[in-house]
Amino acid sequence: MNKLDNKGMTSILVLVFMTVILLLGISTVIASLSNQKLANKKETWQVEYYELETLVQRQLVQVDETLKDLSINPSFANDFIRLYPDAYEEKERLIYEFQVENDDSNRGISVMLSIPLEINARYEILAYYEFSAPFEYNQKSKFEDPF
Repeated sequence: MNKLDNKGMTSILVLVFMTVILLLGISTVIASLSNQKLANKKETWQVEYYELETLVQRQLVQVDETLKDLSINPSFANDFIRLYPDAYEEKERLIYEFQVENDDSNRGISVMLSIPLEINARYEILAYYEFSAPFEYNQKSKFEDPF
């Protein structure tokens, strides 16, 4: 009687199978939580971007109105520079750069305009880019509990 005893083999296979199913379930939950966090962060970034974009548009409207008021004067460049101290004259045009920032996230949008020194001239957008504050390595990372 050289018969193998397989009585405990089924229990071991069931335990291995349950362990594999449990690990798959846990990895699915972790992936799902990660995906949710990423989606929330993307939504926050989009809301911030559109808020910043609104501020940029308001500033451009203000520049438009200022140019309408000043452009009837042939020497409007000096008046514009007086109203917008960051503006400067360069090769028969004014250069004006401004930034709008979100204080909470240290992100913002920078815009550079070129304004010809002609009566009723429209500005040209030379640069338009989004920026964020550089990461400082001395700040400690805050890890959140995923559950």
